[in-house]
Amino acid sequence: MRKDKKGSKNGAGGEIPRNPIWGTPSEPPQGAKSAKDKRPEPSRGPTPVKERQPEPRSTSRSTPRPRPAPRPRAKRPASDRPSIGPIPIAALAAVVMLSAIGWMWKSQLRVRDVVVEGARHTPADTVLALARVDTAVAFFDIDTIGIVERLARLPWVETATVRRAPNITIQIDILERKPALLIIDDAGRPARYLDRYGYPMPYARGGYDVPLLRGFDGPFVAGKPTDHPALLELVDVLADTGPTTDALLSAFELGVDGMVELYTTPKPGRGSVHVGLGTGNFEHKLSRLQAFWDQEVLAQREKHFEWIDLRFDSQIITRERTLTQ
Repeated sequence: MRKDKKGSKNGAGGEIPRNPIWGTPSEPPQGAKSAKDKRPEPSRGPTPVKERQPEPRSTSRSTPRPRPAPRPRAKRPASDRPSIGPIPIAALAAVVMLSAIGWMWKSQLRVRDVVVEGARHTPADTVLALARVDTAVAFFDIDTIGIVERLARLPWVETATVRRAPNITIQIDILERKPALLIIDDAGRPARYLDRYGYPMPYARGGYDVPLLRGFDGPFVAGKPTDHPALLELVDVLADTGPTTDALLSAFELGVDGMVELYTTPKPGRGSVHVGLGTGNFEHKLSRLQAFWDQEVLAQREKHFEWIDLRFDSQIITRERTLTQ
């Protein structure tokens, strides 16, 4: 058998075939494995993972880390700092100047007029005389609280409101008291009214259809209510009486012993009915009277009730007579 220079021989006993392009013996491509190198590689299997051993805890308390020192802030140059420009300074000066001008204007402003409204039974001249508005004083220096306190002394004035109007005038609004009773003197003449709070007012003509009261002559103090307990309760009840019950009430009479008696409005052919009310609980007693009047008095037209006694809570005592045809 013939050997080549490298000592290799072909499988058929001839020469090594040459590459037809290069004329050199054919060699396996780079990276390709020969038949001898094609050996089965041993299987490696999974790579073992090393377990991490826990670090032993230190029994001593750990020392806290020192906090880093704050970094010094760089100072802004003076040219970069905000500054107040000429415009804000001018605006501030304008505000101060306008405020001074406004204060001077207010101090020189004077009252042009004083207007009174709502006074029906109190003459406007009386209101102005008691208000005493000094027109020489500056408009915004007028003592409105003092004016209200002085007007409260007038007997017909319940509340007074004093305000400065935009047209540089002082506006006085009067709310007058509303009568609940008209007191009749011993001569049978109207003397004065009482409102629901017991304040007396002088008698004024026209427009008040209220019950009469006889047997009470005071004392009366302007600006102060009466201190009679029965009258204070009675006028408060009468102020809230409905129109049906109000039409039934004609006059009250106050006895020497403090008892209050009522005379109903006379009816044609029947006259008035005398009703005893006692010294209190008038709201309940007037409600009982209205119910008894609707159920008994109006239902028995052949009878005339002369006396109805409501002083007892559990019963109503009457005295009546039969009307003759």
